[in-house]
Amino acid sequence: MFELRLSSQPYCFFCVRHVADGQCSDNRRAQRQSKEHGRRRHRGSNRYREAERQDIRTVTSNNRGDFTLDGLESGLYNVLFDAKGYAAAVKYNVEVKPGKTRDMGSGLILMVDRGMQVIIEGSVYYKDGTSLSGAEVKIERVNSDGSTSKVRTMYASESGEVVLRQPETKAKFRFTATHKGVTGTKEVEVETAARYRFSIILDVEREKKPTSNL
Repeated sequence: MFELRLSSQPYCFFCVRHVADGQCSDNRRAQRQSKEHGRRRHRGSNRYREAERQDIRTVTSNNRGDFTLDGLESGLYNVLFDAKGYAAAVKYNVEVKPGKTRDMGSGLILMVDRGMQVIIEGSVYYKDGTSLSGAEVKIERVNSDGSTSKVRTMYASESGEVVLRQPETKAKFRFTATHKGVTGTKEVEVETAARYRFSIILDVEREKKPTSNL
């Protein structure tokens, strides 16, 4: 079987395993020239190990998620994709023929494993401590040199909450909440997959609802 496995973020790990014996051609030259080619939407890391019914080949995909396996013998393979922070997936019975390239296409996508996520939950409040809905919250990653890169912008929910989910990583995130020209910032440093919380209190008076005169 041909098995692909993904390694630590941001790279993916691919590994090859035979499915069935007795399907290999006697043309060894053609076998050496046969290729297994595919595309992934994640990056990857490689390892090579030759063994019957064991992991026999691994590759590293490029920054576009493309990878190529050379020198496979003809036969059927199972392909396992497994990456830190993502749920594993398997593509079964991938056939490789002598002297031909097998393109697996671009539809290979891993789903995020929620059990391996960094979850950051935040709350935005008025100065009196009540929930502030609709505040703009800009999220940035703080790099080691102090520079920042934008992650996304979101808005506080009706209960004043925001939630950021990321694959397991070690990083520092900066949350900047803005409402009526007033801003507040909080930095959250994450070490591993876990749930983190923060709160931001803005120096803004809560809007009073107009009262009706009957």
